[in-house]
Amino acid sequence: MLCLHCGYILEDGDAYCEGCGQRVEAITYTTCAQCGQLMEADDVFCEYCGSKNSSSTPQQQSPQVAYTAQPQTQNAQSPHLSPQRTPAVVPNALSQSRFLLIIVLDASSSGVTCIDQMVSGLNQFISDSGKDGKVLSSLDMAVIQFSESYGVIDDFSTLVSSNIVLQQSTNSNYSAPISEALRMVDEYSRNNAKIHKPWVVLISASEPADDISAVARDVQSMQSADKLRFMALGVLDYDAISLKKLTDVVFRQKGTDFSDFFDWLCKCVKVIVYTKPGEKPQLPPLQGFVYRDK
Repeated sequence: MLCLHCGYILEDGDAYCEGCGQRVEAITYTTCAQCGQLMEADDVFCEYCGSKNSSSTPQQQSPQVAYTAQPQTQNAQSPHLSPQRTPAVVPNALSQSRFLLIIVLDASSSGVTCIDQMVSGLNQFISDSGKDGKVLSSLDMAVIQFSESYGVIDDFSTLVSSNIVLQQSTNSNYSAPISEALRMVDEYSRNNAKIHKPWVVLISASEPADDISAVARDVQSMQSADKLRFMALGVLDYDAISLKKLTDVVFRQKGTDFSDFFDWLCKCVKVIVYTKPGEKPQLPPLQGFVYRDK
């Protein structure tokens, strides 16, 4: 049992998380006998196929109990993701495979004109992804925001709202946050047996202030070993040459409306979690004002 807010290991019967002080609530889950989607045990009907919930019958699997901490109040003074219903940590028995998505987000002052739109796009991604039970039970997501320094938000928490705070610096150091993303991918792959290939998505609105040659070699090495899929989205004053040192999958966006990109990303995640691990997913094409940077 883990606190979803901070990842602290909970003891049976804990009313509050000792790690962050949030109140712990128990949520009982079961699976729909018709379509296999995750659902709360007290739901009368499955919201995915409409079948009546018969989890109380002797033939059904006993409901699984997961625990979650209530989310903290958001800071209204800074751009943030609006509060969503905080899902529970799903028991491994109810999840056939896992998928890790890490978004490395440029939060330097170079991106000041689009930080609100970035946050809005992330918030919509969280909302739309959370509507699909299989995505909700399979997706692990982390956000790394960076400028001169970096910070990890939602370290492996599944679709939890978070603060994205603009860092007042015109210099953006790319190597450290990307290296942290690679470390997280490596650790995740070692600790989870049945996973889809992790994705790392870099959203860049500036030129790197540091030498990215070493981390670019690390990215290429892990991609060559088929350990991850690394892609980059360039907006505003991004440096296309630097991004192409990191990966050959570089997108560019016209304007600062991120809705098209995050809608595409949401569709990709859904396709991936419904594909068997090891098989190549049939990803949807880019749409709207997002283009492949050739």
